[in-house]
Amino acid sequence: MRTHRALHRLSTLMAIGLVSVACARVDAPPAGSTSPPAPSASARQPRAPRAGADAPAARDGSTSRPVDRLEDVATSADTYDTLRVRYGDAALARETFHGAEGAEAPGWVLFPDEPARRIEVWLNDAGDHPSALAIRGASTWQRADGVRIGLTTLQLEKLNRRAFEFAGFGWDYGGVVTDWKGGTLAHDGRFAGPVTLCEPANPPEGYPTGDGAFMSDSAVVRKQPPTVCEFGVDLSDASSASR
Repeated sequence: MRTHRALHRLSTLMAIGLVSVACARVDAPPAGSTSPPAPSASARQPRAPRAGADAPAARDGSTSRPVDRLEDVATSADTYDTLRVRYGDAALARETFHGAEGAEAPGWVLFPDEPARRIEVWLNDAGDHPSALAIRGASTWQRADGVRIGLTTLQLEKLNRRAFEFAGFGWDYGGVVTDWKGGTLAHDGRFAGPVTLCEPANPPEGYPTGDGAFMSDSAVVRKQPPTVCEFGVDLSDASSASR
């Protein structure tokens, strides 16, 4: 089934920290798996900035605001040095990501000193190329499909053009969207990536909880919609992430 293949594809991404300790996934990542597979040889090159967007950093290390779409930031063909040249020395740092179930993985962070622009760059198994980009917390970035931090499930339904399924809250992988039900966010094309919801501050009785699948159009969810608190872009093989 498409849903099970998508969850298998996303399991590694979520294991290294895209999903917070308060959020969940339908099945646990394989033991010892902390990074996505190596990129394909036909990796896409970076897009040129859109008209009106600021240019990337100059070679002298000065930085400027990149385009808003997360997909345009990096590709699986990039290296630490190409990103450092593109955005400047101060805009890139090495960091160890801490995820659910004690998982750890080395990675890079773009714009580490700018919380609203911070991007986690997850690496392939060899640790030399990006395989995914992740956004957590308040951010100015968004995906090409319109997914961004703070969207409610009602807004996601409008983007997706139908209701969708997500995992219950209250455990390590809670809130992960598990099935877009064939909607426009299913992403049969490139740049698919996981989306994680966080529950409202005071959820009512009967709110989706635990290792189970729940629909976004259920009455209790419609009454107090959860919001997008984490999302990502899979650079390694996004064309198959939702199939």
